[in-house]
Amino acid sequence: MKKVYMIFAAFALFVLAMGVFSLKDDINFKSKAVLIDAVVTGMKNESQVNSRDNTVRTGKAPIVSYTSLDGKRYTCETDSYSTPPAYYIGQNVKVYYDPAHPDYARMGNSIGKSISLTVIGAISCILVVVVILLTGRKERARKLLMKSGMKIVADMVSVDIDPTIIMGKHPYVIRCKWMQNSTNKVYYFKSKFIRFNPTTYLGERKQYDVYIDPNDPNKYYMDISFLPKKG
Repeated sequence: MKKVYMIFAAFALFVLAMGVFSLKDDINFKSKAVLIDAVVTGMKNESQVNSRDNTVRTGKAPIVSYTSLDGKRYTCETDSYSTPPAYYIGQNVKVYYDPAHPDYARMGNSIGKSISLTVIGAISCILVVVVILLTGRKERARKLLMKSGMKIVADMVSVDIDPTIIMGKHPYVIRCKWMQNSTNKVYYFKSKFIRFNPTTYLGERKQYDVYIDPNDPNKYYMDISFLPKKG
C-alpha cells in the first residue's frame, strides 16, 4: 500500500504544482495585459487519445477576433479547450492581450481554470495526508492490540469480495466469528483488504488468530500475516 500512497501523493503534488505554476503565469500575464472586447469567430479542434481505453476525445478552443488599442485587428487561437465547447461562434467575450505581443490573447476567465486546478491539487494533497495519518493510526492500534490485547481464535465464515474499489479492483476479505463465553455474544471480524484471492493459500485452515480489546471486542486486529506479500 505504501507504493499506492506514493503514487497518489506524487500525482497530487504534480496537480498542485501545475495549478500553482499556471496561476502564477496567469497573474503575471494579466498584470501587464489589456482587457478588451472580442468576438468568437471560429473553433480550433484538438484530439487526444485516452491511453486507458484508447478512445479519442476531442476538445475545442475558441478563435477570437479583437481590435487592439492602437486600432489594429487581430485574430488569435486561444488554448481554452473544453468538451463540450464553452463558447459559440459569434459570442461576445472578454480577452486579455499583451501590448508587446498584440497577436496573442487569453480568455478573460482563464484564471478561473488555474484556480480550480490549484484547489483540486491542494485538496488532493490534503486527502493523501489524511489517508496516511489514518493509516498510521491504524498501524499503531494494530501494534498495541498485538502487544497488550487479548488473543482469541475465531472461526472462519467466508472469503468475500469487498465492494470497495482500490486501484480499479475489488479487494478480498476474510470473515470470521467468535462467541464470548461470558456473555454468549457472537462477534464478527473482517480482515484487512487483500489484493488477491487468498483461497489458494488458506488450505484447510478454519480458524484465525484475532487480537481484541478485552473491554471492547469490536476493536480488533485479525492476523493474516501467513499470506504471501503480493498483489
